Amino acid sequence: MRDSSAHVRVMIVTSQDTRLAGNVGSDAQLMLDETNEAFANSGAPTRIVLAHRFDSNYWDSGVLETDLDNLTFGGTGLTQGASKRATQDADIVVLIVENATYLGSPACGLAWR
Repeated sequence: MRDSSAHVRVMIVTSQDTRLAGNVGSDAQLMLDETNEAFANSGAPTRIVLAHRFDSNYWDSGVLETDLDNLTFGGTGLTQGASKRATQDADIVVLIVENATYLGSPACGLAWR
């Protein structure tokens, strides 16, 4: 059994728009590396590790609320998200989209609380 207090397993899901825009693989790794560096610099005993990277057939909706709902409830192009999260033993799922707004304004992220 893994020590869940020390490692957070992240599954990264990419949209088709994101893949068309650039090098998602290196961007995803940079996200992991910078997060782990911030944890280390702050003295936090936590690290994130990549559980899996999944290239979906999903096209960005342009609205983060819609993208989050589609990821959570299996919208078109994201129907495998929940099953992949379970089989890859991911603690967190991150959907990277290219075009994002929240309440009509540009945004960089949205999550359930």
